[in-house]
Amino acid sequence: MANCSAKTEGNSQTLIDSPGIPWKHWPKKKKKIAGIYVIKEDGWVIYVGRSKNIKQRLKSHCKGKVQAIDIHIGGTDAGRLSYNFVVDRRQKCNEHCYEHHITESQGWRPEFNMKGGDACRACVQCKKT
Repeated sequence: MANCSAKTEGNSQTLIDSPGIPWKHWPKKKKKIAGIYVIKEDGWVIYVGRSKNIKQRLKSHCKGKVQAIDIHIGGTDAGRLSYNFVVDRRQKCNEHCYEHHITESQGWRPEFNMKGGDACRACVQCKKT
């Protein structure tokens, strides 16, 4: 994607390559962490998301029953799931770049991402060409 930064590409690769943090071992920081997170099953990225508070958002996936990823998590052995995240204050602007890079690197789109990720319209760097 022409307008995505090298930083988002590098961070995307880090999210893919890392073994992940075991599911339900939430970040210990008390401060809100804003950024991009991935949910993995058996080491493969199945969902890319963004949040202004990653810890709270990950926990909400365990209780949710609306999004397909929430329903999937509820029916999957926690031992098969992991997550990872990168801090990105421009997560809303960059989400589509992360999803794009992860899709290219894995060879397929994370199966529980139903749309192409957000990109802010005012951000020239983030606009799709």
